[in-house]
Amino acid sequence: MKSIIISIIFCFTVALSNAQEWVPSNGISDKIVRTIISYNADTLLAGVDEDGIYISYDNGDNWSQFALNGYSVYSLVKIDTIIIAGTYGNDIHKSTLTNPNWTIIPMDDLIINTLALHNDTLFACTYGDSGPGAVYFSTDIAETWSHFVNASPYVFLDIDFSPQGRVFVTTPYGSYYSDNQSPWIQTSGYGSTVRTVNYLGNDSVIYGTDFGVFLSTDNGISMQQLDWYNMSKVYHLDDTIYVSTTDPSLYYTSQIGSNWVNMNFDEYALVMIKSGERLVAGTENGVFIFPGTSTQVFHSATLPKDNIFPNPVSDILIIENFDNNHYKIEIFNIDGQLELKEFDNIKINVTNLKSGLYFYKISSDKKYYTGKFIKI
Repeated sequence: MKSIIISIIFCFTVALSNAQEWVPSNGISDKIVRTIISYNADTLLAGVDEDGIYISYDNGDNWSQFALNGYSVYSLVKIDTIIIAGTYGNDIHKSTLTNPNWTIIPMDDLIINTLALHNDTLFACTYGDSGPGAVYFSTDIAETWSHFVNASPYVFLDIDFSPQGRVFVTTPYGSYYSDNQSPWIQTSGYGSTVRTVNYLGNDSVIYGTDFGVFLSTDNGISMQQLDWYNMSKVYHLDDTIYVSTTDPSLYYTSQIGSNWVNMNFDEYALVMIKSGERLVAGTENGVFIFPGTSTQVFHSATLPKDNIFPNPVSDILIIENFDNNHYKIEIFNIDGQLELKEFDNIKINVTNLKSGLYFYKISSDKKYYTGKFIKI
Protein backbone atom coordinates (compact mmCIF):
# COMPACT_ATOMS: atom_id res chain seq x y z
CA MET A 1 0.00 0.00 0.00
CA LYS A 2 2.85 2.41 0.85
CA SER A 3 4.41 1.98 -2.60
CA ILE A 4 1.08 2.80 -4.26
CA ILE A 5 0.74 6.02 -2.25
CA ILE A 6 4.30 7.12 -3.04
CA SER A 7 3.87 6.45 -6.76
CA ILE A 8 0.74 8.60 -6.89
CA ILE A 9 2.17 11.48 -4.86
CA PHE A 10 5.33 11.68 -6.94
CA CYS A 11 3.86 10.96 -10.37
CA PHE A 12 3.95 13.59 -13.09
CA THR A 13 0.59 14.34 -14.59
CA VAL A 14 -0.50 15.07 -18.11
CA ALA A 15 -1.26 17.22 -21.12
CA LEU A 16 -4.37 17.93 -23.14
CA SER A 17 -3.92 16.58 -26.64
CA ASN A 18 -7.12 16.89 -28.64
CA ALA A 19 -9.62 19.63 -29.31
CA GLN A 20 -12.66 18.41 -27.37
CA GLU A 21 -13.54 20.75 -24.53
CA TRP A 22 -16.15 21.31 -21.85
CA VAL A 23 -19.16 23.15 -23.26
CA PRO A 24 -21.58 25.26 -21.16
CA SER A 25 -25.26 24.31 -21.31
CA ASN A 26 -27.90 26.79 -22.40
CA GLY A 27 -30.49 28.26 -20.03
CA ILE A 28 -28.65 27.55 -16.80
CA SER A 29 -25.26 29.20 -17.25
CA ASP A 30 -25.66 31.73 -14.42
CA LYS A 31 -26.93 29.27 -11.77
CA ILE A 32 -25.27 27.48 -8.87
CA VAL A 33 -25.99 23.82 -9.62
CA ARG A 34 -25.43 21.46 -6.67
CA THR A 35 -27.03 18.23 -7.84
CA ILE A 36 -27.85 16.51 -11.15
CA ILE A 37 -29.63 13.21 -11.76
CA SER A 38 -30.65 11.29 -14.85
CA TYR A 39 -34.38 10.69 -15.13
CA ASN A 40 -34.16 8.63 -18.32
CA ALA A 41 -31.92 8.37 -21.38
CA ASP A 42 -32.45 11.98 -22.50
CA THR A 43 -33.97 13.75 -19.48
CA LEU A 44 -31.84 15.27 -16.72
CA LEU A 45 -32.87 17.15 -13.59
CA ALA A 46 -30.70 19.71 -11.77
CA GLY A 47 -31.04 21.26 -8.31
CA VAL A 48 -30.30 24.99 -8.34
CA ASP A 49 -29.71 27.57 -5.61
CA GLU A 50 -32.80 29.77 -5.08
CA ASP A 51 -34.37 28.58 -8.34
CA GLY A 52 -35.59 25.07 -7.62
CA ILE A 53 -35.32 22.30 -10.18
CA TYR A 54 -34.32 22.70 -13.82
CA ILE A 55 -34.99 20.11 -16.51
CA SER A 56 -33.25 19.16 -19.75
CA TYR A 57 -34.90 16.97 -22.38
CA ASP A 58 -31.80 16.75 -24.61
CA ASN A 59 -29.22 15.22 -22.27
CA GLY A 60 -28.03 18.50 -20.82
CA ASP A 61 -27.69 20.78 -23.85
CA ASN A 62 -30.63 23.04 -22.95
CA TRP A 63 -32.38 23.67 -19.62
CA SER A 64 -35.54 25.34 -18.34
CA GLN A 65 -37.02 25.95 -14.90
CA PHE A 66 -39.25 23.04 -13.91
CA ALA A 67 -40.38 23.16 -10.26
CA LEU A 68 -39.87 24.51 -6.72
CA ASN A 69 -39.03 28.01 -7.90
CA GLY A 70 -37.51 30.04 -5.05
CA TYR A 71 -36.10 27.04 -3.17
CA SER A 72 -32.46 26.00 -3.06
CA VAL A 73 -32.40 22.32 -4.03
CA TYR A 74 -29.27 20.60 -2.70
CA SER A 75 -30.11 16.97 -3.49
CA LEU A 76 -32.27 14.92 -5.84
CA VAL A 77 -33.10 11.24 -6.18
CA LYS A 78 -35.45 9.28 -8.43
CA ILE A 79 -37.37 6.21 -7.23
CA ASP A 80 -39.31 4.61 -10.08
CA THR A 81 -41.22 7.64 -11.44
CA ILE A 82 -41.08 9.65 -8.22
CA ILE A 83 -38.73 12.63 -7.85
CA ILE A 84 -37.56 13.49 -4.32
CA ALA A 85 -35.85 16.82 -3.64
CA GLY A 86 -33.91 17.87 -0.55
CA THR A 87 -33.68 21.60 0.07
CA TYR A 88 -31.69 24.12 2.05
CA GLY A 89 -33.86 24.46 5.15
CA ASN A 90 -37.22 24.03 3.37
CA ASP A 91 -37.91 20.34 3.97
CA ILE A 92 -38.15 17.46 1.50
CA HIS A 93 -40.49 17.64 -1.50
CA LYS A 94 -41.68 14.86 -3.78
CA SER A 95 -43.73 14.54 -6.95
CA THR A 96 -43.59 13.09 -10.45
CA LEU A 97 -42.52 14.52 -13.77
CA THR A 98 -46.13 15.19 -14.80
CA ASN A 99 -47.60 16.35 -11.46
CA PRO A 100 -47.35 20.10 -10.72
CA ASN A 101 -48.27 19.54 -7.05
CA TRP A 102 -45.47 18.63 -4.66
CA THR A 103 -45.89 16.86 -1.33
CA ILE A 104 -43.91 18.44 1.52
CA ILE A 105 -42.28 16.17 4.11
CA PRO A 106 -41.15 18.27 7.14
CA MET A 107 -37.49 17.92 8.11
CA ASP A 108 -37.04 20.41 10.98
CA ASP A 109 -35.55 23.20 8.83
CA LEU A 110 -32.51 21.05 8.11
CA ILE A 111 -30.24 21.31 5.08
CA ILE A 112 -30.69 18.09 3.09
CA ASN A 113 -27.21 17.88 1.60
CA THR A 114 -27.38 14.37 0.12
CA LEU A 115 -30.14 11.91 -0.75
CA ALA A 116 -29.01 8.38 -1.61
CA LEU A 117 -30.87 5.16 -2.30
CA HIS A 118 -29.39 1.87 -1.07
CA ASN A 119 -31.36 -1.26 -1.89
CA ASP A 120 -34.91 -0.25 -0.88
CA THR A 121 -33.89 2.31 1.73
CA LEU A 122 -33.57 6.04 1.15
CA PHE A 123 -30.95 7.91 3.19
CA ALA A 124 -30.61 11.64 3.88
CA CYS A 125 -27.44 13.40 5.09
CA THR A 126 -28.43 16.58 6.90
CA TYR A 127 -27.15 19.45 8.99
CA GLY A 128 -28.60 22.60 10.47
CA ASP A 129 -27.78 26.29 10.49
CA SER A 130 -28.39 26.55 14.21
CA GLY A 131 -28.92 23.00 15.44
CA PRO A 132 -27.74 19.43 14.95
CA GLY A 133 -28.40 17.36 11.87
CA ALA A 134 -28.31 13.59 11.47
CA VAL A 135 -28.40 10.74 9.01
CA TYR A 136 -32.02 9.75 8.44
CA PHE A 137 -33.50 6.79 6.60
CA SER A 138 -36.88 6.04 5.06
CA THR A 139 -38.36 2.76 3.84
CA ASP A 140 -41.60 4.25 2.45
CA ILE A 141 -40.31 6.54 -0.32
CA ALA A 142 -39.64 9.53 1.94
CA GLU A 143 -43.04 9.61 3.68
CA THR A 144 -41.61 8.95 7.16
CA TRP A 145 -38.05 9.25 8.45
CA SER A 146 -36.06 7.83 11.36
CA HIS A 147 -32.57 8.50 12.74
CA PHE A 148 -30.10 6.00 11.34
CA VAL A 149 -27.70 6.48 14.24
CA ASN A 150 -28.73 9.02 16.86
CA ALA A 151 -25.26 10.23 17.76
CA SER A 152 -22.73 12.96 16.97
CA PRO A 153 -21.08 14.46 14.88
CA TYR A 154 -24.41 15.99 13.71
CA VAL A 155 -23.17 17.47 10.41
CA PHE A 156 -23.28 15.06 7.46
CA LEU A 157 -22.21 15.85 3.92
CA ASP A 158 -22.08 12.64 1.86
CA ILE A 159 -22.82 8.93 2.14
CA ASP A 160 -22.00 5.63 0.43
CA PHE A 161 -22.38 1.94 1.15
CA SER A 162 -20.57 -1.37 0.80
CA PRO A 163 -22.44 -4.43 -0.52
CA GLN A 164 -22.10 -5.96 2.95
CA GLY A 165 -24.08 -3.10 4.48
CA ARG A 166 -21.39 -0.88 5.97
CA VAL A 167 -22.41 2.78 5.78
CA PHE A 168 -19.76 5.45 5.18
CA VAL A 169 -20.45 9.13 5.90
CA THR A 170 -18.42 12.32 5.60
CA THR A 171 -18.43 15.30 7.95
CA PRO A 172 -16.41 18.45 8.70
CA TYR A 173 -14.64 16.38 11.38
CA GLY A 174 -13.54 13.41 9.30
CA SER A 175 -15.17 10.28 7.91
CA TYR A 176 -17.19 7.73 9.88
CA TYR A 177 -18.66 4.27 9.33
CA SER A 178 -21.38 2.15 10.91
CA ASP A 179 -22.46 -1.49 10.72
CA ASN A 180 -26.09 -2.38 11.40
CA GLN A 181 -26.81 1.02 12.94
CA SER A 182 -24.03 0.71 15.47
CA PRO A 183 -22.58 3.99 16.79
CA TRP A 184 -20.43 5.87 14.28
CA ILE A 185 -16.73 4.97 14.34
CA GLN A 186 -14.32 7.58 13.03
CA THR A 187 -11.94 6.60 10.27
CA SER A 188 -8.37 7.16 11.41
CA GLY A 189 -5.79 9.04 9.35
CA TYR A 190 -7.59 12.34 8.72
CA GLY A 191 -9.74 14.49 10.95
CA SER A 192 -10.83 17.56 9.00
CA THR A 193 -13.51 18.19 6.37
CA VAL A 194 -14.24 15.18 4.18
CA ARG A 195 -16.55 16.23 1.34
CA THR A 196 -17.22 13.05 -0.63
CA VAL A 197 -16.95 9.29 -0.21
CA ASN A 198 -17.05 6.53 -2.83
CA TYR A 199 -16.88 2.81 -2.16
CA LEU A 200 -14.70 1.29 -4.92
CA GLY A 201 -15.03 -2.41 -4.09
CA ASN A 202 -12.69 -4.94 -2.49
CA ASP A 203 -12.72 -3.01 0.82
CA SER A 204 -11.37 0.13 -0.87
CA VAL A 205 -12.94 3.52 -0.17
CA ILE A 206 -11.81 6.83 -1.68
CA TYR A 207 -12.42 10.22 -0.07
CA GLY A 208 -12.29 13.82 -1.24
CA THR A 209 -11.12 16.12 1.55
CA ASP A 210 -10.02 19.72 2.08
CA PHE A 211 -6.46 18.40 2.05
CA GLY A 212 -6.63 16.19 -1.02
CA VAL A 213 -7.51 12.64 -1.96
CA PHE A 214 -7.36 9.84 0.61
CA LEU A 215 -7.76 6.08 0.27
CA SER A 216 -8.83 3.33 2.65
CA THR A 217 -8.01 -0.28 1.82
CA ASP A 218 -9.51 -1.72 5.01
CA ASN A 219 -13.18 -0.91 4.43
CA GLY A 220 -13.09 2.57 5.96
CA ILE A 221 -11.23 1.79 9.18
CA SER A 222 -8.20 3.92 8.27
CA MET A 223 -7.15 6.14 5.38
CA GLN A 224 -3.91 7.40 3.84
CA GLN A 225 -3.27 10.39 1.59
CA LEU A 226 -2.86 9.80 -2.13
CA ASP A 227 -2.42 13.35 -3.40
CA TRP A 228 -2.95 16.92 -2.23
CA TYR A 229 -5.55 19.13 -3.92
CA ASN A 230 -7.54 22.05 -2.49
CA MET A 231 -11.04 21.16 -1.25
CA SER A 232 -11.32 17.98 -3.31
CA LYS A 233 -14.51 16.30 -4.41
CA VAL A 234 -14.11 12.77 -5.77
CA TYR A 235 -16.51 11.09 -8.21
CA HIS A 236 -16.38 7.40 -9.15
CA LEU A 237 -18.10 6.92 -12.51
CA ASP A 238 -17.86 3.71 -14.55
CA ASP A 239 -14.56 2.61 -13.00
CA THR A 240 -12.98 6.03 -13.56
CA ILE A 241 -12.09 8.30 -10.63
CA TYR A 242 -12.45 12.07 -11.08
CA VAL A 243 -11.12 14.69 -8.67
CA SER A 244 -12.47 18.24 -8.75
CA THR A 245 -10.60 20.93 -6.84
CA THR A 246 -11.08 24.60 -6.03
CA ASP A 247 -7.96 25.60 -7.98
CA PRO A 248 -10.20 25.07 -9.99
CA SER A 249 -9.14 21.94 -11.87
CA LEU A 250 -10.44 18.48 -12.74
CA TYR A 251 -8.37 15.30 -13.00
CA TYR A 252 -9.10 11.66 -13.64
CA THR A 253 -7.43 8.28 -13.42
CA SER A 254 -8.65 4.89 -14.56
CA GLN A 255 -6.53 3.02 -12.03
CA ILE A 256 -5.22 3.91 -8.60
CA GLY A 257 -1.47 4.12 -8.94
CA SER A 258 -1.65 5.55 -12.46
CA ASN A 259 -1.09 9.16 -13.48
CA TRP A 260 -3.73 11.77 -12.80
CA VAL A 261 -4.88 13.33 -16.07
CA ASN A 262 -5.70 17.04 -16.26
CA MET A 263 -9.03 17.56 -18.05
CA ASN A 264 -8.44 21.30 -18.53
CA PHE A 265 -11.69 22.29 -16.79
CA ASP A 266 -11.44 25.58 -14.92
CA GLU A 267 -14.61 25.15 -12.84
CA TYR A 268 -15.15 23.51 -9.46
CA ALA A 269 -17.52 20.59 -10.08
CA LEU A 270 -20.05 20.59 -7.23
CA VAL A 271 -21.59 17.47 -8.78
CA MET A 272 -20.72 15.25 -11.73
CA ILE A 273 -22.56 12.37 -13.41
CA LYS A 274 -22.14 10.31 -16.54
CA SER A 275 -25.08 10.35 -18.93
CA GLY A 276 -24.55 8.10 -21.92
CA GLU A 277 -21.09 8.91 -23.23
CA ARG A 278 -21.18 12.39 -21.72
CA LEU A 279 -19.84 13.81 -18.51
CA VAL A 280 -22.24 16.36 -17.01
CA ALA A 281 -20.93 18.69 -14.30
CA GLY A 282 -22.80 21.15 -12.09
CA THR A 283 -20.80 24.19 -11.00
CA GLU A 284 -21.23 27.66 -9.51
CA ASN A 285 -21.58 28.88 -13.11
CA GLY A 286 -24.14 26.44 -14.45
CA VAL A 287 -23.88 23.06 -16.15
CA PHE A 288 -21.03 22.00 -18.42
CA ILE A 289 -20.92 19.04 -20.80
CA PHE A 290 -17.92 17.01 -21.88
CA PRO A 291 -19.11 15.33 -25.09
CA GLY A 292 -16.97 12.19 -25.09
CA THR A 293 -15.24 9.79 -22.74
CA SER A 294 -12.22 11.43 -21.16
CA THR A 295 -9.80 8.57 -21.84
CA GLN A 296 -10.18 9.10 -25.59
CA VAL A 297 -8.90 12.68 -25.60
CA PHE A 298 -5.97 12.82 -23.18
CA HIS A 299 -2.54 11.24 -23.07
CA SER A 300 0.34 11.16 -20.61
CA ALA A 301 3.34 13.49 -20.67
CA THR A 302 6.33 13.98 -18.42
CA LEU A 303 8.51 16.89 -17.40
CA PRO A 304 12.24 16.02 -17.42
CA LYS A 305 13.79 16.15 -13.96
CA ASP A 306 16.55 18.51 -15.11
CA ASN A 307 13.93 21.17 -15.91
CA ILE A 308 13.60 21.77 -12.15
CA PHE A 309 16.98 22.30 -10.50
CA PRO A 310 19.04 22.28 -8.37
CA ASN A 311 17.70 19.47 -6.23
CA PRO A 312 18.54 19.63 -3.34
CA VAL A 313 18.31 23.43 -3.29
CA SER A 314 19.40 26.01 -0.74
CA ASP A 315 18.20 29.32 -2.18
CA ILE A 316 16.95 29.58 -5.81
CA LEU A 317 14.88 26.86 -7.51
CA ILE A 318 15.04 27.23 -11.30
CA ILE A 319 12.39 26.19 -13.82
CA GLU A 320 13.56 25.81 -17.42
CA ASN A 321 11.98 24.84 -20.75
CA PHE A 322 8.40 24.77 -19.50
CA ASP A 323 6.58 25.13 -22.82
CA ASN A 324 4.08 27.81 -21.84
CA ASN A 325 4.64 31.52 -21.26
CA HIS A 326 2.03 31.77 -18.52
CA TYR A 327 1.95 29.35 -15.62
CA LYS A 328 1.56 29.11 -11.87
CA ILE A 329 3.91 27.33 -9.51
CA GLU A 330 2.83 26.35 -6.00
CA ILE A 331 5.07 24.83 -3.32
CA PHE A 332 3.62 22.73 -0.50
CA ASN A 333 5.19 21.37 2.65
CA ILE A 334 5.00 17.69 3.57
CA ASP A 335 1.68 18.31 5.39
CA GLY A 336 0.12 19.69 2.21
CA GLN A 337 0.15 23.33 3.35
CA LEU A 338 0.82 25.97 0.68
CA GLU A 339 4.15 27.72 1.37
CA LEU A 340 4.76 29.69 -1.87
CA LYS A 341 2.83 30.68 -4.99
CA GLU A 342 4.26 32.58 -7.95
CA PHE A 343 3.34 33.27 -11.56
CA ASP A 344 5.53 33.17 -14.70
CA ASN A 345 8.75 33.15 -12.67
CA ILE A 346 11.62 30.86 -13.64
CA LYS A 347 13.58 31.60 -10.45
CA ILE A 348 11.79 30.77 -7.19
CA ASN A 349 13.41 32.02 -3.99
CA VAL A 350 13.07 29.27 -1.39
CA THR A 351 15.61 30.69 1.07
CA ASN A 352 13.02 31.23 3.79
CA LEU A 353 11.70 27.66 3.65
CA LYS A 354 12.73 25.34 6.45
CA SER A 355 14.91 22.38 5.54
CA GLY A 356 13.00 19.32 4.44
CA LEU A 357 10.95 17.71 1.68
CA TYR A 358 8.59 19.85 -0.44
CA PHE A 359 6.23 19.25 -3.34
CA TYR A 360 5.73 21.54 -6.30
CA LYS A 361 2.79 21.91 -8.64
CA ILE A 362 3.18 23.70 -12.00
CA SER A 363 0.01 24.42 -13.96
CA SER A 364 -0.95 26.32 -17.10
CA ASP A 365 -3.87 26.26 -19.50
CA LYS A 366 -2.32 23.29 -21.28
CA LYS A 367 -0.30 21.30 -18.77
CA TYR A 368 -0.15 20.25 -15.14
CA TYR A 369 2.84 18.65 -13.41
CA THR A 370 3.80 17.71 -9.86
CA GLY A 371 7.07 16.69 -8.32
CA LYS A 372 9.28 17.03 -5.23
CA PHE A 373 12.47 18.67 -4.11
CA ILE A 374 14.57 18.88 -0.97
CA LYS A 375 15.37 22.21 0.71
CA ILE A 376 18.74 22.20 2.50
